[in-house]
Amino acid sequence: MSKHYSITTQSDRSDRSDRLRNFPRALVLLVALALWATVTAQAGAPVSERPPKTREIYVPISDLKVLLESEPHRVLLTRQEYDELVKKAKKAPETHVPHPAMTVSSDYDITVDNGRAKLHGTIAIDVLEDGLHAVPLDFSGVGLLAAKLDDQPAPLGHAADGRLNLLVSGQGRHRLVLDMVAPLEMNSAQQYLSFRLTNAAVGRWRLTVPGDVEIKGGADVVSRAVDAAAKVTRFELLPRSGDCTILMSLNSHLQRREQAVASRCVLFDEVTEAYEKLHATVTLWILHRAVDRFRFVVPEGFEITEINSPLLARWDIETEGGRKIVNVRLREQTTDTVVLSIAAIKTPSQLKLWRMPRLELLDVVGQVTVLGLLIQNELKAESLTANDLIPVDTAVLTTALPATLVRSDPSAVPLRYIAAYYAPQGGYELKADFSRVPATLAVTTNLLLNIRDKGCEVQGGFALLPTAEKRFGFDFSVPAGWKVIEVTGPDKSPLTIDRYTSDKLPSLVIGRGAGGEGAGDQKLGRVHVKLPQGIAPGQIYV
Repeated sequence: MSKHYSITTQSDRSDRSDRLRNFPRALVLLVALALWATVTAQAGAPVSERPPKTREIYVPISDLKVLLESEPHRVLLTRQEYDELVKKAKKAPETHVPHPAMTVSSDYDITVDNGRAKLHGTIAIDVLEDGLHAVPLDFSGVGLLAAKLDDQPAPLGHAADGRLNLLVSGQGRHRLVLDMVAPLEMNSAQQYLSFRLTNAAVGRWRLTVPGDVEIKGGADVVSRAVDAAAKVTRFELLPRSGDCTILMSLNSHLQRREQAVASRCVLFDEVTEAYEKLHATVTLWILHRAVDRFRFVVPEGFEITEINSPLLARWDIETEGGRKIVNVRLREQTTDTVVLSIAAIKTPSQLKLWRMPRLELLDVVGQVTVLGLLIQNELKAESLTANDLIPVDTAVLTTALPATLVRSDPSAVPLRYIAAYYAPQGGYELKADFSRVPATLAVTTNLLLNIRDKGCEVQGGFALLPTAEKRFGFDFSVPAGWKVIEVTGPDKSPLTIDRYTSDKLPSLVIGRGAGGEGAGDQKLGRVHVKLPQGIAPGQIYV
């Protein structure tokens, strides 16, 4: 008996008819009987229940070459191999996970240095299915320096849409380490960093910037810490998807080295018997680099009581080299002109060997000062000497008085201007001694004597002029044997008087108007007159 093999074919029905005509009649008859038996067996079954037709053609092995050579799409299989392929074809299709590979965490360290930012990132990737997978990486505004996947060079490439893809295979956790660089932009008022990073559901950003720096916008700050030893500011930020631009203030250390600020100071010193008060108006012009803080030295013995400015945020005092330094911080960096109003006080005042205090501004390229000296009306200046100062008219300074000096204060001590100077440099010196002016009273007296049969009568008056301080009373003597009948003021209203009588004033008689009667009337007397409204210095009271 001849051996037969099963053959699968992809040719159409007409091709099979042509080839069957070339087979022996016995083979054709066998095939016809086989087909008739199959049709007869299925004739009685319903159409819906008929199984699919399976046709098999038996070909002598000697004629296989005719079929195989004429049709390249045929494959020769054994019956066992054919049955196994049919079983595999009937299996259910395999299901795949929605995302075979995905990023699960990201961690970035960003360090700003020398006008650029260095970024070190670590991304964790989970692969859930066998095979080679492309993981998209969303980066922009950064330059890639190095990339390693599981400590090996990372296979990276750009897709058709231009995005960077990472090729990864093998189920499990993979670790991608990236080193990148981004440019740092800077202008006169701020510095900013722009980039876009690949972020995962769990992420972390850490930013380190030289100097004392504040973040003005573009990022949500979790924490901020200034490392004074390393001279850097460390931030922890919330990661952001998409394009990110972080706005920051300028490096404070760099600013102090490169900034240029010019200043002018109008300084008035108020000297009284009880205290010495300093009033200053400082105008600062920013010539180069934006500024957000100023520093000056507190004069020795003084305490700062007030600092005002439209842009002022806060001020504090620190000790540096044995000197008290005031740090004035603004709400934001600025390149506009800044005006500071400063007040300081010293108690008690030093009237002997007095020296004009100096307000020394730090971190400025130039400083000029206009000085004004005010003293209490009751004081006078002695031996006033000036070095490296140019005298100016005090009337010129009336339009440049500090705000703390021109404020109305009912309890303020009466003052007067005695000197004003211009200091082109900071090494000036002004010295003086102050003493109290004697409280004298200039008096002009007029008397009219009327002689009568019953006695004599005197009518008179005083013109009083205080020279140093306000007077609330005065005394005059009364000869023995005379009585004071009345003392009136300029408006003819009677004034209260106290009369003292005695050879050496041993007894006291107090009266109003004409006074009292008694033995004391024949003794030497002194009358004290009270002035309820007082007489101001330089005012004539008649």
